[in-house]
Amino acid sequence: MISKNTHSILVALSETTPHADIINSLRASKYNLLEPKTGGDIIQALYEHPEIDLILITIDFSGMNGIETILAIREQDIKLPIILLFNHVTIESVRLALQIGCNEVLQSPVSNESLEAVILKYLKN
Repeated sequence: MISKNTHSILVALSETTPHADIINSLRASKYNLLEPKTGGDIIQALYEHPEIDLILITIDFSGMNGIETILAIREQDIKLPIILLFNHVTIESVRLALQIGCNEVLQSPVSNESLEAVILKYLKN
């Protein structure tokens, strides 16, 4: 069960790229994390956990890739902020990410401080 005292973040990061530092940093910042393993699990988690405040996602993970998952999220009219982590950011990848509904695109690896600043930008309600 997710605590109601902090913000909840759905974290869908690639298993091929080590992101343990990001996960540990988010936990240390007292965020509640949900960590689905596939694109289908992400969609299901969004319906089962309406307390989710933000989505942090990479392109490459099991099941639907990040682009397909983001498109499916937006097709469901889910308005949560989506932060996409790319290993190699190009103008084209940023353009595509914003076009499909991402709110922010960051290059991985990203510093914990930079990621925290972007997350806070979307969670300060």
